[in-house]
Amino acid sequence: MDFELLTKVVTSSVFGAIAGFFSPWIKYAYESRAIRRNDRRDRIAQWRRDLLDHNLYFDEKGQLRHSQESYRLVAALGSYSLLEPHLSPLAAESLKRFSKGRTIIVDSDDFTNPVRQIIAEEISRLEKNWRLL
Repeated sequence: MDFELLTKVVTSSVFGAIAGFFSPWIKYAYESRAIRRNDRRDRIAQWRRDLLDHNLYFDEKGQLRHSQESYRLVAALGSYSLLEPHLSPLAAESLKRFSKGRTIIVDSDDFTNPVRQIIAEEISRLEKNWRLL
């Protein structure tokens, strides 16, 4: 048998065995990243849908709610408990000040609520950090 032919057969067999051995792990790593990305995308959508809902920040008459009331409504949601571990320390501290009844926050205008702003910024930050954009 020719040495060159033997080298081709052995080399292709070795590379085939290596590829066959590692391909399940490569496929698993790729699929797990895709699943994690999709889960994170779904979580971002859920947070936007639940935590940025108009009814949390405006009453039935369309008047802006007080920040403390908005925070109380938001904190009671299950979606907030999923977001809370991902909040930056600054955002978590900023939101916690709204849970204290004796803190009075004057809202800047009739269309913005600081609680909504903080949550919206945090959701956008997470979406960027998770490279979902």
